[in-house]
Amino acid sequence: MKRQNPELIGKEEKYLDYIDNNPEAEFVVSAYNQFNGQLNGIREAANRARKDTTMSIKERQDLVRMYVKQQDMLKAMFTSQMEMYGIEPD
Repeated sequence: MKRQNPELIGKEEKYLDYIDNNPEAEFVVSAYNQFNGQLNGIREAANRARKDTTMSIKERQDLVRMYVKQQDMLKAMFTSQMEMYGIEPD
């Protein structure tokens, strides 16, 4: 007989109640995880550019600025997407 984890008792029911009351929640979490993965990739590229000593300071700055603009555009797109679903930032 399989023992149930005591920490999970009753949580499945609470989760299902939450999803019933917030049907967009699973979509939001999925969209956020995808957004966060993309954002992390851009951050990593910007950090590599900052450390790249094969480029001049000006070249690095220009590249980092481009990555920062990409981050800003991605954040704006995510915010707009959430607003289309009626989800407003706090």
